[in-house]
Amino acid sequence: MENLMNNTEDSFARMQAIFDERERQYSEREEEFKKRREAFATLETSLSAQRAEIEEREKKIAAEEERLTKLHCERDEVYQNKIAELDDREKKINALEEQLKKQKLDFETEKNQAYLRVKLEEEELKNDRLRVRRQAEALEYQKEMGNIGVEVIKQDLSDYISKKDVQEHYLSKREVEAGYVSRSDHEAQIEELEQTVKALQQAKTELFRKMFGRDGEESRGKTPKEQVEGILYGMEDTDEDAKTESEKPDDPTEEQTTEATRDLTVDSLKGTILDDTGFEPPQIRHAENGDLVETSVGKVKCYFVFGEPPYFDLVIARKAGKRLDTLIELMKQEYKDISFVYENGELRATGFFLRNMQAEALLNEVKQLSGDMEEGTHGR
Repeated sequence: MENLMNNTEDSFARMQAIFDERERQYSEREEEFKKRREAFATLETSLSAQRAEIEEREKKIAAEEERLTKLHCERDEVYQNKIAELDDREKKINALEEQLKKQKLDFETEKNQAYLRVKLEEEELKNDRLRVRRQAEALEYQKEMGNIGVEVIKQDLSDYISKKDVQEHYLSKREVEAGYVSRSDHEAQIEELEQTVKALQQAKTELFRKMFGRDGEESRGKTPKEQVEGILYGMEDTDEDAKTESEKPDDPTEEQTTEATRDLTVDSLKGTILDDTGFEPPQIRHAENGDLVETSVGKVKCYFVFGEPPYFDLVIARKAGKRLDTLIELMKQEYKDISFVYENGELRATGFFLRNMQAEALLNEVKQLSGDMEEGTHGR
């Protein structure tokens, strides 16, 4: 009996030890679960903060993309409207040129016909004068022979014209000459038409100049024809093209130089910037919307984008204030086709340029505009 009791107590003791070990393990497990829950809570808080930051960043990117898309659409709409207006003016110029050519052709035809008629009249008049002279000589001869009593066989004067006919002949010639428009009057009409065509070409040139920025001080001294040939593309006459083709230089270097001055490319603009001590050495970057030439003049950063259409951006850091607001308003009045935007402490000026304008003219315009943006002075 005593052995049974001892065995029972040992079993209870072992059972209690098992229960205590299990309780200890449960406690440690609970402690581990608590630490894991705290770690998970910390991680969830960090992930929530990162998610909020990413969402905020995505909103900013979406807003910037929307702004850029809107700006691109506005620029494209302005560009298309300008092109449509220029096309309409070009059609009018072409119509006037065709009218002028037709009038010149009609004048030449009429002039040739009039010259031929007058020439015929002059030849007929010479024959008439000869007949009259012969008639007068015959009558004089008959009179003198009659005075001395010599009988003279009278000549047949039926081939001679009478004095009345001669007078009518002269009258007819005067009436013909009076019916012609004088050469001076016709040339005055042609000159008036040429002046009209030239005025339209100047208006078209001025529209391009306002659209893409002024051509600098060099182009202001050029004639309207030189401005049209130096700025507008597709406006050269067929005769001028043929003349240019026939006068191509024999020297390949000279020919390449001529082509380089006619087409504005990334490389030609880079070379011109390197030759200009006012600009910093340029850098060329490649992008989907076109190659970009980056440089700076003074404190102004310059970006030339060879996209469709090509444009430039000038950026300078400026402090906001009444003085800057006044400066922007003054520049908007003078540079009517340049857009000015101030945001995030930067003043940005954007304008278009043509691929066949001279690089020197473009850089002169950019330097003038940069000077106004940097110094805050206005006026030439």
